[in-house]
Amino acid sequence: CHQSTHGLYPVTEKGADPVSLSQAKALNPDGHAGPIKCGTCHAVDQEGVPTIVTDAMLSPYQKESIQVAFKQATALMHSLQTYEKAHGPGK
Repeated sequence: CHQSTHGLYPVTEKGADPVSLSQAKALNPDGHAGPIKCGTCHAVDQEGVPTIVTDAMLSPYQKESIQVAFKQATALMHSLQTYEKAHGPGK
């Protein structure tokens, strides 16, 4: 789902087809029509943050006054360009 329309935007009632709407609602852990949350494909904590995300990875986003860990993780994941940026070289 990464970078797919359903991963980035909600599916609307008047969308291209009713199947997409029902699929998005079925996939999303909270039953919404999107965007698809991390918990659809990844193990997440109680706040919906993927368990692979560390506090160190979120620290730059705490400086930007983002108070909620899920929003920090969303900002992090939507700004990454490579695996190495998330995990460091050679890991």
